[in-house]
Amino acid sequence: MKKTLTVNLGGTVFNIDDDAYRLLDNYLSNLKMHFRKEVGADEIVDDIERRISELFAEKLSAGSQVITIADVEEVIARMGKPEELEPDAGDAASGNGSWDGSNYYGGMNENLVSITDLADFCAEGTKEKVEEAKKQILSGENGVFDGVIETNTGETVGKEGTTLDDATITGGINWYFKTVSVVE
Repeated sequence: MKKTLTVNLGGTVFNIDDDAYRLLDNYLSNLKMHFRKEVGADEIVDDIERRISELFAEKLSAGSQVITIADVEEVIARMGKPEELEPDAGDAASGNGSWDGSNYYGGMNENLVSITDLADFCAEGTKEKVEEAKKQILSGENGVFDGVIETNTGETVGKEGTTLDDATITGGINWYFKTVSVVE
């Protein structure tokens, strides 16, 4: 049994399984980040969302009831990864043609990622441990994508002494950290 969610994509409502949602959400976030400096960035991403919606609608008209991770992977392969979606040099979206299409990565230091406030009912000492971990991440002492990472399925990713590559971080994470339990 898999957990499913209802999402509105490009004005159409779809049922999508949890794994597929995470991959799609990651892909759309990467698209937004990729096009963030472009004139009309919101419109570009909206157009891509509508196209994805059309492709999902084709899947459903063929008899599927839920969008799966395989469906999302197929759409991403068909649409292309963000770094493959560079405008033509003379395209209006590229301004003066100097757009380089490079990715921008940021984290807590750039205020692109943060930790939300904890609920009042957390175990005693949790807030202090989270604050300590946050300090370690901000100082660079704890690289969250460094070394061997054990997933919640018991598999490992990464290698000792290295950091996960950009492709894995921006589109290949379809797992949770080992201490996360998925409730279906």
